[in-house]
Amino acid sequence: MLALGPVLHVRGSPVFGFMPYRLLAELPLFGLMRLPHRWLLVVFLGLSVLAARGGRGFSGLAACLVLVEAMGLSVVDRPRTDITPPAIVSEVDGPVLDLPPRTLGDDARGRYLVWQRVHRRPIAYTLLMQSIGPRIAAEPLVRAVAGMDRSDPIASKVIEAEQFRQGDFARGVAEWRAGRADPATLNGAAERLRGLGYALVILHRNLLAEEDADRIAALLGEHLGMPAIDTEEAVLWRL
Repeated sequence: MLALGPVLHVRGSPVFGFMPYRLLAELPLFGLMRLPHRWLLVVFLGLSVLAARGGRGFSGLAACLVLVEAMGLSVVDRPRTDITPPAIVSEVDGPVLDLPPRTLGDDARGRYLVWQRVHRRPIAYTLLMQSIGPRIAAEPLVRAVAGMDRSDPIASKVIEAEQFRQGDFARGVAEWRAGRADPATLNGAAERLRGLGYALVILHRNLLAEEDADRIAALLGEHLGMPAIDTEEAVLWRL
């Protein structure tokens, strides 16, 4: 029951919003697990003990069943992903903020991390659970961009974001998406980003729906000024 998490989903759709996990998640011992799927390890350990005790006389059959199961889970055709960096990466000569800041669903963070191996400059994202630093996650302009990115599901997955220590960011994005955030908080974004050490901002148009890309580019232009580079693939601002 704990491995099912705080919300019961069936085929990706929530069907029940209050599971036992909610009652125990904040307790000292249970809270250490943080992610519901980690309880599967506890389940498997218990099942292994039960299977070992009850299957002493059927070890041969058990071995055959395990082999059949392993064959069913094996990957026959390993998928491949093109990680060729876009041309805009060659222009990166300082700490860069890549946008959109999408870390759930169609996660853009993996691309930014791979491209960082090419330009070797500091970026805003990590492989850690939090995935994006708390100071940049608190920046209103970043939250506004995420709110305008309709491919980013984080605003509707606050509970899931909490498990990845992104709850505050998710709630902030939801405020922008619902139109409840104050646009005046965007003023001074360029100065704040410079204060955080960023020299460049890149909007990767090809990771966004065309309409979203145009709207976000206009917003960034309003607060960051004229871009240094503007192509169909990406837009780059120097701060």
